[in-house]
Amino acid sequence: MGGPVLYAVGDIHGRQDLLSRLMEKIDADIAHSGKPSRIVFLGDYVDRGDRSREVVETLHTLSQSVRDIVFLRGNHEDIMLRFIDGDDDVLEDWLHFGGTTTLGSYGINPFALDFQKGREALRDSMNSKIPAHHLSLLRDTVFSHSVDDYLFVHAGVDPTKTIQAQTPEDFMWSRRNFMRHTGTYGKIIVYGHTIHEEPEVTPHRIGIDTGAYASGTLTCVRLSDKTHHFITT
Repeated sequence: MGGPVLYAVGDIHGRQDLLSRLMEKIDADIAHSGKPSRIVFLGDYVDRGDRSREVVETLHTLSQSVRDIVFLRGNHEDIMLRFIDGDDDVLEDWLHFGGTTTLGSYGINPFALDFQKGREALRDSMNSKIPAHHLSLLRDTVFSHSVDDYLFVHAGVDPTKTIQAQTPEDFMWSRRNFMRHTGTYGKIIVYGHTIHEEPEVTPHRIGIDTGAYASGTLTCVRLSDKTHHFITT
């Protein structure tokens, strides 16, 4: 594989402590290799863990550095942005998925807002308390990133479609059919979203969501010269 050494980081879910620890290890690995590098974050930066605000601020700081970084959109960021943009129907699901901890990290208690105004009051509070540069970073996320033999996505792909025919929903939400598929996808898929106790490696996919918010293990895979190596907290 030509080009930079690739580092993909799994689902962070508000665990700023683990993100800081993992970035120290990634930085040390980059310094040791002395080669150009690119870091691909696979999405799900917010929810569940209680330090989502700090995670997004750290990612913003990284985005302003000289590093080569790609931020993918996870389903958790997507559903959060959909609510902010006016889709009231997703709120219940988002809170159920762990959105209350994200709100809390920004100093918002959804249960203490004006009951009569409901969703409108919550949306107004989010727009006033979430820094504009945080929302910009989340809005600027992409749904996939392709490098040589690898396709980086948050969740997976629909194995019945070509790579070119995949939708954002496929990239952010795929699970059952993707995980059941044993053949090729056209590229090696590097993904998060589906939790594994240990990283999953098959000839056609590499899964690195190790449930950091609960397990305390945030995982990165280093890809170089057609080999892989895991870096964990």
